[in-house]
Amino acid sequence: MKISVVMAVCCGEKFISEQLSSLFVQTVPPDEIVICDDSPDDKTYRCIAEFEKKYPHVIRYFKNPVRLGVSANFSKALSLAAGDILFLCDQDDVWMPEKIEKLVAALDREHQGVFCDSTLTNENLSPLGKTHRDTRGFSRREREKIVHGTAEEFENIALKRFPAAGHNMAFTAALKEKILPIPDLPECHDSWIGYSVMLHSRWAVVDEVLTFFRQHGKNTSGAGQYSPLGRARLSVSRNAARWYGELFGELLKRAGNAPRKYRLRQEFSALRGELPEKNFIQRAFFALQNLCSGNYFRFGRGVLSAAQDIFFTGKQ
Repeated sequence: MKISVVMAVCCGEKFISEQLSSLFVQTVPPDEIVICDDSPDDKTYRCIAEFEKKYPHVIRYFKNPVRLGVSANFSKALSLAAGDILFLCDQDDVWMPEKIEKLVAALDREHQGVFCDSTLTNENLSPLGKTHRDTRGFSRREREKIVHGTAEEFENIALKRFPAAGHNMAFTAALKEKILPIPDLPECHDSWIGYSVMLHSRWAVVDEVLTFFRQHGKNTSGAGQYSPLGRARLSVSRNAARWYGELFGELLKRAGNAPRKYRLRQEFSALRGELPEKNFIQRAFFALQNLCSGNYFRFGRGVLSAAQDIFFTGKQ
């Protein structure tokens, strides 16, 4: 069994040495580390080169001739990986020594994907008192079902928003053809992989914190940085509803016979994404109608999402 760790890096010279060091002290070390570099210069590679010299049969480095962006870069790295089990890895985190061992042990024929949790830290790796799952806005009951619920209960909760970050995921190479290529949508690789695995297999959950998730102001995800109000404003400014509509549209296109609730999720998101900015009455009617039908509770944050659609517009 060969283990691949894939990294999509860009201007990572400040922290990547710590991350690579944590990979080489794993109780089950990776057989290869595939690194695809989007950096405009060679500063990140200079850090990687030290490990390349020491572990020439493990490090596989690729410099992108043009910048691909996060999701496309991960897509390229995954396509180049030769392992039986694939781990996603960010350039600025640190892994606990038993992470690979514990995640690999949780995989089986029924569960071809697995994820753990991570603790948010400051730039110096001091814990901030919350985990990545804490930042996803799930209730205590939902969090319990994510870990201990049935496959259907997990799926119903995950359809609101996927509970795991890419940096905590691993999956078998058998699913690569279902995942690749990752769609050309901004920063979608976490959710895309999450839903693709969920459609074609099951996720195992290791209910442990096995990653130090460093926050330093330049993170792509921005986990834990926003209040509910701030998160709502950001969601509207990015038109996250349209993004979800497009993501689920691509899932349905590739999956063929997906369960009906995936289509309902896609249709609801697409309609939210097209709500008229200047027509308050139409937005309010849509929100009240879908509150009554339960769509905001099935696929969003309930009343909070409805209020967002009524009162916030893209110009907020």
